[in-house]
Amino acid sequence: MKALLEPWGFMRILRLFMGGIILYQSFMNHQPLIGLLGGFFVLQVLLNTGCGAGGCSPKIGKMKEDSRVDEIDYEEVK
Repeated sequence: MKALLEPWGFMRILRLFMGGIILYQSFMNHQPLIGLLGGFFVLQVLLNTGCGAGGCSPKIGKMKEDSRVDEIDYEEVK
C-alpha cells in the first residue's frame, strides 16, 4: 500500500490527468473505445506502472552507497 501512495511524480500525475480527461470525453461523446484508452492511463496510475515490460516504471529503491563506477581507459585506434 505504501508503494501505491508515496512515489507520486510528474508522469504519474500527468497520466491521472490525461486518463480523467479522456474518460470524461469518451462518456460525453459516447466513444467506448476511447474510454479504453483513458482507462489504460488510469490503470497505469493505480498500479504505478510505466510503458511496458517494466522498462519505464519508476525506480523505488536507491543505489547502494558503496557502488562505484570504474574508470574506463580508452586507446586511440589508427
